[in-house]
Parts: sequence; C-alpha cells; structure tokens
Amino acid sequence: MIRHFLLAAIIAVMTACNSGTKLKASTAPQAVASDKHSTEYITQRLNDIFTDVYTHRIDLLKADSMYMSADYNRLQNAAMAIAERTDDVVIDADHWLQGQDWTEPAMKVKSVDGITPGAATAVVVITTFPGTPDSRDNTITMPLVFERGDWYIDNMQQQWQGETLDEKAWYRHYISAGGNP
Repeated sequence: MIRHFLLAAIIAVMTACNSGTKLKASTAPQAVASDKHSTEYITQRLNDIFTDVYTHRIDLLKADSMYMSADYNRLQNAAMAIAERTDDVVIDADHWLQGQDWTEPAMKVKSVDGITPGAATAVVVITTFPGTPDSRDNTITMPLVFERGDWYIDNMQQQWQGETLDEKAWYRHYISAGGNP
C-alpha cells in the first residue's frame, strides 16, 4: 500500500513539475511582438534560420517550406507541379547554398532596412567554399514578410553578370510559360 502511495505521489509531483514545460522547436530569441520589428531581432532570426539549414543540412524544399513565405511557397509549388508533369527542372541550384553541391557555406547579415509592420529587406552574404582558394561571396537581397507571427523570407534576389536574378519573378515566368520557355 505504501509503495502504491509513493508511486502515486511521485507521478503527481512529476506531472505538476512538467505541466508548464514545453520544448521549443525554434532557436529564435523569445521576444515580445514589438521587439520582433527590430533590426537586432530580424538579424538573429536570419542567423537562426541559416544556422538551422546549414547545421542540419536541410534540403531545399523542406527549408523553403519552413522559412520562406506562404506566397513564395505557393509559387514554388505551382512551378514544381508543372516541372513534374513536363519532366523539367525549375531551378538547378540551391539558393541556401548558392550552388549545386554542399560546400559548408557561411552566411552573414550585411543589413536590415525598411522595417514596417509587415515587411523588411535584408541583405546577406553567403560565402561558398569559405577559407579555400575557390571561396566566393554571393550578395543576396531578401525581401522579408511578417506572417504567422514571425519573419519569413519572401524572395531571394541577386546580381549575376549584370542581370538581376529574382526567384519569384522566375517562378511567375515559368508558370505562365507552362515550363521552361
């Protein structure tokens, strides 16, 4: 009888102690909503996102579903559906890596500007093959949107050989053409 009482008491104490404990899925700083619109918070959010993608080697589509905006994912999914039907490739490089193969990249937030309640713009530098003779810095402009209670990347834009590469514009073009034009 005493063993049953002790067991019940231990379970009751453990339940009471754990009732308020929840594991956090994100490593993002826990700040109040008004703090989420600061340069510091957005910089940390981007650092957390890229650290998660790079540390866990999250593949392109999974990382996009986790960290890109709802509108970006909608366009990407529509383009991917066309690519599946036409046995095509929509984009042949991973924008998180700035390449096709895993290179142990590094990311640094260069600036965060234009913060409004629903949008901001970040400029980041992704370095491929850091610390090697093949090292290359890629400057990416990232429009951000505040949705689902946090900041998400709405697009990735960069200059390449004098031309602006805009992923959402490419997806729209691909969708309207019904595949690779």
